[in-house]
Amino acid sequence: HPYWHAAKRRNCDGDEDGVMLLLDPLLNFSRHYLPSKIGGRMDATLVIGTKLDPNEIDVEAHNIDTLYKYPLEFYEATERYSTPSEIEPIMNLVKSQLGTFGQYEHIGYNIPTDDINEGPTTSAYKLYETMDDKVTAQLHLAKIIKAVKAKKVAEKILTTHFNPDILGNLRKFSVQGFRCVKCNEKFRRVPISNSGKCPKCGNRVILTVNRGGIEKYIPRALDLCNDFNLDDYTKQRMELIEEYVESLTNNPKIKQHKLSDFF
Repeated sequence: HPYWHAAKRRNCDGDEDGVMLLLDPLLNFSRHYLPSKIGGRMDATLVIGTKLDPNEIDVEAHNIDTLYKYPLEFYEATERYSTPSEIEPIMNLVKSQLGTFGQYEHIGYNIPTDDINEGPTTSAYKLYETMDDKVTAQLHLAKIIKAVKAKKVAEKILTTHFNPDILGNLRKFSVQGFRCVKCNEKFRRVPISNSGKCPKCGNRVILTVNRGGIEKYIPRALDLCNDFNLDDYTKQRMELIEEYVESLTNNPKIKQHKLSDFF
C-alpha cells in the first residue's frame, strides 16, 4: 500500500520490499554498529513507529484516488490534455479524506485481482546485467508504446542520468587521492619521499578513481544523440563532455615525469 511505503520513507518505485521482525531490531541493534560516515544512520532502526498515521507520511501518498470507476469527465479531460489540478475535485483523493474514517476505509481500486502476490517477484531491471542492456530495453519499450515519445526518453536518459554521472565522476577524478596497492594506506598526493612509493611498506601508489568509470557511458550517450537525432544543444553538450574527459584522461601533450628528471 502507498501508505506503507511512504511511512518507511521509501517510494514504491520498483525496489524490492523488506520486512523485519520486531525482535530483530530490538535484540540485534546497537549504536556501536552504526558507521561513522555521513549517512551511516540513514536506514538504522533508531525510531520504531507503532501506528501508521496517514497525516504523518509523505504527501505524495495523499494523491491516490479512492474511486472504483473513473467518471466520463476524466477521460474527456485526457483528450483536452487537462492539468491534474483541473480534475482533482472529481477524483476524490485521499487528502480530501484525511482526519476522517475515509483515510482508512473505502479506498477503491479499478484493477481487480484474485491474488496480489501473483505479480512479478523480481524487477525486470535486475534481469539485465549491464547498463547498456537496460537502456536498450527501456528504449525498445518506449518505441512500442504509442503514448511515449522515444526521443524524449533518450533525451531524459542523457540529461538526468548519463551527463550528471559522467561529470560527477570527472570531478572525482580531478580531486582524487592515492593509495598503496598493498597496505591500502591513503595519500592526498603522491609521496615525494621513497621515489613516489608508499613510505609505509615501499609498494606502488596508484590512483583511487578508475578512468574507465568516467568513460563507460560516453559511447552509449553519443549513440543516443545520433540514433534519435537529438537537438543540437544536447549533442554539442555531449561532445564537449567527451572533450573534457579526453583532455583530462588521455592528453598526449601531458607526459608524466619522475622526480629524478628535474635533477
